[in-house]
Order: sequence, then structure tokens, then C-alpha cells
Amino acid sequence: MPLRISTPDALRLGGGIFMLGGLAACVAALTTIGSGTDTSTSWAVLGGFCMIVGTLLFVAARQVALEQEVERIRSLGTRVAATVTEVSERDEGDDGVKAYLHATWRDPQTERTHALTSQSVPRALARSYRPGDPVVVFIDPADPQRCHFELAEQL
Repeated sequence: MPLRISTPDALRLGGGIFMLGGLAACVAALTTIGSGTDTSTSWAVLGGFCMIVGTLLFVAARQVALEQEVERIRSLGTRVAATVTEVSERDEGDDGVKAYLHATWRDPQTERTHALTSQSVPRALARSYRPGDPVVVFIDPADPQRCHFELAEQL
């Protein structure tokens, strides 16, 4: 049976290999300092390059995994009409200010109301929504808290 590996896992593995290679090159640079040759600079440049490539692969893995999760929820999830209750912004330090939409949806079968929160969205897009506005949300049937907001610029 062939080994199957997901795209995010392959990117994480590649990122890890590049990070280890970068670390090894940096160690090589440190051990050649003062040896009378110019190889320490080459090793340091190679190490830095590998660390940057490894970091980019980790970032790409995260993005691909997020896109796959959104596509899974959109294809298998339940489409519901929710109502925006709040638009919030949070300062998340190095990541800057992030905006979120909060909405509620009432399950007609159980008559239970679910509070939903979007992933971070562009601030300008979030600000185009007001409490009371309708919003389409895809809900994971196994876990209603896992959801995807279908957002469009409000006119």
C-alpha cells in the first residue's frame, strides 16, 4: 500500500528539512569562523536561505490546511442563514488588529440558538456589516462551532 501524505503535511515535512539544513549550515558557519577561510560567510548565507525557505513552507502549509478545511466545510457543511450580532476588532500584538463577525443561528429542529464567530476577516469587510444584517454561514454538522462565513461586501 503506497504511503499517502497530504499537501500540508508534505509542506511541513519540507519546511522541517529546510529548517534542519539551515541549522546545520549555521553550525558549520560557526565552526569555520576564524579558520582563515571565507567559508563561514557562505555557510551563514546558505543557513539563512534554508531557514527562510523552511519558514515559507510552514506558512504555506498553514494556508493550504486552512483552505482545505474551508472547502471541506463548504462541501459537507449545512448552509444556514444567520444574523450578525456584533463586529469586533482585537489587537493581536505582532499580528496586528484582526476583525471578527459574531452571529447567531437558530436551529429549527431543536430550537436551539448557536453563537458563531468567524475567522479573522479584513477590517474593511467586517466594517461593512452591521448588527442585524443577514449572513450565510456553512456549519460543520459534527461541530456547529466549526463554521465558515460566506462574506461579501455590503452595499
